[in-house]
Amino acid sequence: MYLIYDIYDAIVKYGGIFESSSSSYCESTANGYKLIDHAYELMRHDGELYLSDVISNLRKAVNYRVSVLFENLGIDKLKFNGLGKQRKLEKLGELDIVKPLLINKLLSVRNGIEYDGNSPPSKAECEELTDIVWYFYRSTDRYCNVEPDDFLIDHGNGKDYLQLTFDFKEHKTLRLSGHLPPQCFSENSDCKGMKLYEYNMREIESLAVIDRPIQRFSANVMVDDVEDYTDIFSMAMYELGNF
Repeated sequence: MYLIYDIYDAIVKYGGIFESSSSSYCESTANGYKLIDHAYELMRHDGELYLSDVISNLRKAVNYRVSVLFENLGIDKLKFNGLGKQRKLEKLGELDIVKPLLINKLLSVRNGIEYDGNSPPSKAECEELTDIVWYFYRSTDRYCNVEPDDFLIDHGNGKDYLQLTFDFKEHKTLRLSGHLPPQCFSENSDCKGMKLYEYNMREIESLAVIDRPIQRFSANVMVDDVEDYTDIFSMAMYELGNF
C-alpha cells in the first residue's frame, strides 16, 4: 500500500504545529548562561587580558549551546549537501535555528587572539559580542529545554490531518499517522510526479474500517526513503522555535 502525499508541500499549504511539549532541565544551559554573566562581569575591569577572557568565555558558551542542540535534535544524523562534519553553525543555519554570521564573527575574533596573537576587540565590541551570544541563547532555549510531541499538519476541514513523529536521536524512521482522503492511497506505485511512501499493509488494515476506503492509518517509513526529509525537519524546527 502506498500513500500519495507530499509532506513538504502540505506544510507550506497548511502549516504545522507541535501539539504539545514538556519542559526539561538542561544543565549545560545553566552553565552557558553563567559563562555569559561572567563575561559581563569581566568587562567591568580594564585591560586586554580581561577582554581576552571575555572572548574565551563566550566561545565556551557557544560550544556548550551548539553541542546541546546537536545532541537534542540528532543533527549529526541528518544529511546536508556540501556541509562537512565541522560545519555545525552552517547546519544550524540550514535548519533555520540560527543565523551563523554573527556567531562566526565571534569565532574569528577568538581564533585571531588564540592563534595569531591579535589583541582583543575594544570593550564596546566585546559588549556587542556578549549581547549576541546572549540572544543566541535566548533564541535557542526552546530547542534545548523543551521536549516536543507530534508535529501536526491540519488540513482545516475538521477531519483530515497528518501527524509526524520524529526520531530526534537517530533520524532512522519517521512515524506517520492520521486521516487523509481516499485518493491519497493507492496499491499502485506507478504514480508519476507524486511523492509515494510505502506502508506495511497489515498495519494499515488493522486500522481500516471494513468495506470503506482506507483513510485512517499509522505506519513507519524509513528516513532514507523520504527525499526531502531534512527540509521537512527544518520547517518543523522553524515552527518549534515559534511554538
